[in-house]
Amino acid sequence: MMASARAFGVGMVVALLMLRGRCYAGRPFALRKPTANGNSSSMKAIEIVPGKAIGDLKIGTRVDELPPKAVLSGIRGSLAGIQFLIANGIVDDVWIDDLRTFRGELHFTGKAIDRRTPLEELKALFGPCDSVPGIKGGAFFNCHAGVTLGSDASGLGEFVQIRLKPR
Repeated sequence: MMASARAFGVGMVVALLMLRGRCYAGRPFALRKPTANGNSSSMKAIEIVPGKAIGDLKIGTRVDELPPKAVLSGIRGSLAGIQFLIANGIVDDVWIDDLRTFRGELHFTGKAIDRRTPLEELKALFGPCDSVPGIKGGAFFNCHAGVTLGSDASGLGEFVQIRLKPR
């Protein structure tokens, strides 16, 4: 089985545990092979729909309609690395906290977004973008495509946040 699995670029890992002389096998899971853009090839692409949704998290969704795997803690929640805020019982904002460390494969208009894309290229992709004045500790850019890009205070793109709600 390992030989055929490797032919398809997937490996298997099985965890074993010895207790009182008995061997217990853990559940096998597939190893994901990174793609050229540094994301995982076996994950579903997550589409950014400006002003509306990132993946399965849609602005305006009622709390009781959230996907089953969504984790909610007070007014804040997450699903597969995507963050969201709740206001008046509905999803009010959705964002990727840091594109640089996000493990999913993001797409915009059907094209993959490489996590290493420079901030200026992201601003061109979603823009034009206008700098938001008066932000302390970071920089925000409201983009005409309907997303907001957040970055480090220098605006160099050491980290890049992608939000649906304008600042």
